[in-house]
Amino acid sequence: MKSFERSINYPSVYPLLGMYELELSAPISVLIEITRKCNLRCLHCFSNSGIDTSLKELTTDEWKQFIDTLSDMKVFLIFFGGGEPLCRDDFFDIAAYTKMKGIEMCLLSNLTLIDYNIASRLKEIGFYKVEGNLDGHTAETYENLRQVPGSFKRTIEGIQHCLKVGLPVRINCTLTKLNYQFIEEITEFAYNLGVTDIAFIRLIPAGRGDKNFDKLNISEKFYRERVLPLLRKLRIEYENKINVGYEQDEHIIILSDPNKIMPWCGSGRIHCTITPEGFVKPDHSFPDDDMQVIAGNILKDSFIRIWQEAPVFKKIRNTVFSECYGCRHVQCAGGDVYRIYHHYGVIMGGRDPRCEETGNDNKT
Repeated sequence: MKSFERSINYPSVYPLLGMYELELSAPISVLIEITRKCNLRCLHCFSNSGIDTSLKELTTDEWKQFIDTLSDMKVFLIFFGGGEPLCRDDFFDIAAYTKMKGIEMCLLSNLTLIDYNIASRLKEIGFYKVEGNLDGHTAETYENLRQVPGSFKRTIEGIQHCLKVGLPVRINCTLTKLNYQFIEEITEFAYNLGVTDIAFIRLIPAGRGDKNFDKLNISEKFYRERVLPLLRKLRIEYENKINVGYEQDEHIIILSDPNKIMPWCGSGRIHCTITPEGFVKPDHSFPDDDMQVIAGNILKDSFIRIWQEAPVFKKIRNTVFSECYGCRHVQCAGGDVYRIYHHYGVIMGGRDPRCEETGNDNKT
């Protein structure tokens, strides 16, 4: 499908932060994938992380130098992800340095390595939140996806330790054929644990998630007709108890002023991801070995110049699809940047195949 640029006399109907004349001089947040090492072997892992990895990673000092750059650029927030960040021996050193530079931090973790002492250190250093996963309410369901016996028990204990020290926890549940039938039970389980936020997210066709996509994915048609109504019902039932979030969330759309906020997908527009080797890409879903999606490398290039001038970021920020002109969902801005790439094989090759206005039932 063709796209056309702001320079081709396209009316300025997209006053969205991070696009066109409102491009940001620095990202609002950055995801640092600090390692590919992980103690689990999840079937849906978008980064192919695992126990055995020979990947060369940035050193402690190299990460600190990059954090200096982010501080100078006034970046608000760093997400530490991986892999499992707690697999790095220098993680707390890097995190403490980040906080000293005045940047807020959120840890993305599978929670299994968090005991009471680690939870206390995370709280003391200054993490404002931990995001973890709960893909089932029983060990059987959870470990069918995570592929490590005992991981369910350790995940629950990790959640409890965080909450005990006063560290907020958001739970993400990846919806698959293995667990969609237990959505109500998972929500109730999370609520009884004391979690205040749970988000049901779609399977990402990346890494092992792509390899196992047909085995795990629930179709777009099934999601819209069977899953979304249930999630909407749960949001109402658990109001003022636990926040139930999900993709294609019309509640947020209704409350938002489309003329004064950010695009739905912030990849390369308001945030980006740094891989363990220092490569910069739009977000965590994109592969590390496709140079059309790599904006640069922080060990070789100026991150400021990468963010402001990289062709892949310019393409994302300046593409508008003719089919989307006049759409009521102004914020959509064409849809999910990675889903578009995965479907068409190129950056911004067409509008999102899951477009709500068309009712498409694509596998992606």
